[in-house]
Amino acid sequence: MLLSLSLIAVVVFLGAFVYSSFFEWVLHRYIMHDDRFMRYPHRAHQLEHHDIFKADATYCLSKELHDKEAEQHLTFAWWNAPLLVGLHVPIFASISIPTFFIAGWPGAITALASALVGMGSYYALYEYVHFCMHVPADRSFERTKFFQFINNHHRLHHIHYKKNLNVVIPIADFCLGTMVKLDDPELFNKLEAVRRRRAERKEAIAAAAMKAEMSSSEQSPATEGAKAGVA
Repeated sequence: MLLSLSLIAVVVFLGAFVYSSFFEWVLHRYIMHDDRFMRYPHRAHQLEHHDIFKADATYCLSKELHDKEAEQHLTFAWWNAPLLVGLHVPIFASISIPTFFIAGWPGAITALASALVGMGSYYALYEYVHFCMHVPADRSFERTKFFQFINNHHRLHHIHYKKNLNVVIPIADFCLGTMVKLDDPELFNKLEAVRRRRAERKEAIAAAAMKAEMSSSEQSPATEGAKAGVA
């Protein structure tokens, strides 16, 4: 009996974890990057998160490139986790019914709990991995080859927002044909060079406009004095 329950727990947990990869893909593609169904997730993610954190140097949170409110756009609202996992309770409960005939109520309860824990774990990993991506701190996890791979995978998503939709494990991206790889190792450096040129150009234009405004304001009193002298 104990062996059966352990097997059910492991199989269901792994199944829920893999399912979560596909759920993440659907949520990311059709809710967070599409405003046809819900506007709030689309605004918070594509219009705000992607606008603040691009694939250049702004990809990583910094005091030089971001304002104080930028960090608020890195994680979901606190109520997202209980909402998303809670909505799956009826689904996972119905899927757990077959385990009732294998190990009775203990089996069904174990299956339901394992499914919820599996999805909850995936959500927690999403938040942690995504935070590490945008707020690097030389963590031991960040030095692993897996993180380096998944970080490049996600950074490319900030260029092609309909590609590389998985953040944790790109199972769904691979199966659904939305995975793109980093072909040019210098791509992100090139994007940063473009950002810097645009920033310098913007600063030059602003400086020229300010100089012109100051010159105009200096000429105005002289012009008014000349008119007064003529009068």
